Amino acid sequence: MAGVKYGIWKRGNNWYISVKVNGRRRAKSFGRDRKAAELALAEILKHRAVANATNDWSGLAEFTKPKTRKTFSEVAENYLDERASLNHSTLRGYREVLRNYLLPAFGEMEVSDITEEDVARFQANVSKNVSAVRTNNVMGYDVQTEGAAAIHQEYWIPAERLNEFNANIVGPIEVIDRFDRAT
Repeated sequence: MAGVKYGIWKRGNNWYISVKVNGRRRAKSFGRDRKAAELALAEILKHRAVANATNDWSGLAEFTKPKTRKTFSEVAENYLDERASLNHSTLRGYREVLRNYLLPAFGEMEVSDITEEDVARFQANVSKNVSAVRTNNVMGYDVQTEGAAAIHQEYWIPAERLNEFNANIVGPIEVIDRFDRAT
């Protein structure tokens, strides 16, 4: 297994590394974590140095093997299996959302093939057929009605999901009203 080429690069906000072994390029994304990409590349280069000295290329086997591609349905099943200890009604709600909305739209698609456009199209289609509250429930955020006279609705986003929520905002945010706390 002679001839390993390597590299690190950034595309958009994501960092990637690649290794070329006998003419076959393998790449791996590390998201926004440049340090993790650099550390992984350093580890691969270490294995390459050992392989050049010993002619044992097994240290690169994990990186160079083809990825297993999973469908959305398979990933969803694993997701539910990992959450078996959740309240029965919570799991029932998750299964209902999967069965009625997500699996018909994405079930047989490979997860790596689902694009932002697919998700936006899905959300638009769901929002045509159900209430705003149900749409947002399907998308994973609670909507609460607030105000003494139930005057507006707002998203309640858990703090640990706020970065994810913000990263998925598409287009400008328009302030349509303002609600000040009475003093």
